[in-house]
Amino acid sequence: MKLMLLIAVMFGLSIPVFAQEIWVTEEGNVLYERDIDGTDIAVFAFEDSQFYIEGLAGNQTDRGSYQGVWLADNTQDLNPQLACSVSIVRPGTRDEISAFWGTVEITFIDKGVPGIWVGYIGTCFDGPDTQIIARPVIR
Repeated sequence: MKLMLLIAVMFGLSIPVFAQEIWVTEEGNVLYERDIDGTDIAVFAFEDSQFYIEGLAGNQTDRGSYQGVWLADNTQDLNPQLACSVSIVRPGTRDEISAFWGTVEITFIDKGVPGIWVGYIGTCFDGPDTQIIARPVIR
């Protein structure tokens, strides 16, 4: 943690406290990676994808239910037959397009930080078909 802060100071970066939230799930860890500047979108890193959660950015005290999308990070290694019929632009960019995406719905059980949340994930336009339960890693 101290090393990360030192690097951030050296390069003039700011790392908000909430960006250090980490949750553990049966499928792997989820990291609150960042907020997209000028929006209310929070970005979570999960396995080989990112969740873009609308309305969560900066909220540490009164968390509830949120919706968003997920996009795969390394699409060149994915089976083209699994691609959605429509590609979307990665939030916060203008030129990163992916055909590997889906919906995300998360509900925080605990309103503050750190908190447990339950997520439901779908593929493309399909509704959720996968549930994840995320428990905070407390440091």
